[in-house]
Amino acid sequence: MNAIAGSILSMELMSTNPANQYFQIVIVSVGLLTLIATIWWQIDTASEEENSETVTISPFDTIDLSGALHVLVLASNDTTLKLRGSRKALSWLRVRQYGQTLKIGNRFFLKAWGHHKSLFITITTPTLRHLEISGANVVQVNGFTDLASLDMNITGASNVSFEGTVGFLSTEITGASRLTLQGAGQHLNAEITGASSLHALHYAAEIASLELAGACSARVKVSRQLTAELAGASRVQYQGEPMMHVKSAGASSVSRV
Repeated sequence: MNAIAGSILSMELMSTNPANQYFQIVIVSVGLLTLIATIWWQIDTASEEENSETVTISPFDTIDLSGALHVLVLASNDTTLKLRGSRKALSWLRVRQYGQTLKIGNRFFLKAWGHHKSLFITITTPTLRHLEISGANVVQVNGFTDLASLDMNITGASNVSFEGTVGFLSTEITGASRLTLQGAGQHLNAEITGASSLHALHYAAEIASLELAGACSARVKVSRQLTAELAGASRVQYQGEPMMHVKSAGASSVSRV
């Protein structure tokens, strides 16, 4: 009994030793930090899991995109909006509709930037009249074969492609954006500034009117008439044998390819 009592007394003395107390606190702290890190990892992993959402919207003819988005716009008899991406990326997305205008953008552009590659948006609509695109978006528009007119304003560093047929296509491209056209149309009007570019050698236009300023470029295919005004170090290249009306200043140039 005396030996047992001595052992218990020795353990009690050890537990009250300052060094032992310090190590006990360290062990408990490490355990708590490990537990917190595990819980945080589980939450963060769950937020990165892919989710899909279908948003109810009304018919529209104008799309306004801002931020850093991956968007596919398709011609269809139905009007739909489908979102796919991580839970975190979807939580930073803002969808609004004002009459005929559908607006989609990032709530927090800088935070969403790291997740923009995992966010995909698919829009279907029977018609399209106007596209407003700003930021660093990747947008693809396909399947519109009989549009009377279409306006596209592109700013920032977006990459936009359009495939279809338009009677009168008008576009303004600023910043360091890129627009690629495929299909055909009667009239093509383009105002291009900054370091932006228009790639339309696979878009057969009858009449084209181009205004370029800065270090931008345009490549077009025109059959009847090409009017071009250039300033700065801009460049126009064209295919076809159209009637030419050209005004240029600075180091700009117009050439046939």
